[in-house]
Amino acid sequence: DKGKPMLFESNTYPNLDFNISHQGDYVVLAGECSNVKLGVDVMKLEYSGGKSLGEFFRLMTKNFSPEEWVTIKSSGTEKQQTAMFCRHWCLKESYVKAIGVGITTNLQDISFKVNTSVLNKNSIVDDTELYIKGMKVNWKFQEMLLDDQ
Repeated sequence: DKGKPMLFESNTYPNLDFNISHQGDYVVLAGECSNVKLGVDVMKLEYSGGKSLGEFFRLMTKNFSPEEWVTIKSSGTEKQQTAMFCRHWCLKESYVKAIGVGITTNLQDISFKVNTSVLNKNSIVDDTELYIKGMKVNWKFQEMLLDDQ
C-alpha cells in the first residue's frame, strides 16, 4: 500500500511517528514522540547499474533540480559524484517518506542545497537546506555515514 507506516489504534502514543529503510545489510529504524514528521533512508554509496555513470545520470535527469545536478556533477571523481548522488537521493527519499507521498511526486520540485560537502562516519551534519518549488522551507535533516561504505 501507499502512504506512511503507522501504528494501528495508537492511543497510548498519539504523536508517535516512525519510519524504516533498508538496503542490503543495512536497516535503519527511527522513531519520535512529538509533532514532527519523520522519514529515513539508507543506502551504500556505490553504483553498480551496468551503464556508465554518465548514462545513469542522464536517465535520472528528471529526478533532480538543475542546481542539484551542478552539485552532484561538480563534486569530483566518479566515486565522489556517486556519493553525492546517493546523498541527494537519500534526502529526497527521506522527505517523501516523511510526508507520506513516496517517489510518485515530481522530484525536481524537491531540491536540496548541501552546505557541508563531505559526510564523515558517526558525525551528524544538519545544515542541508530544503527547497520546494524554489522556496526554502523549514525542515531539519540529519545526515551521517554509518560506515566507510
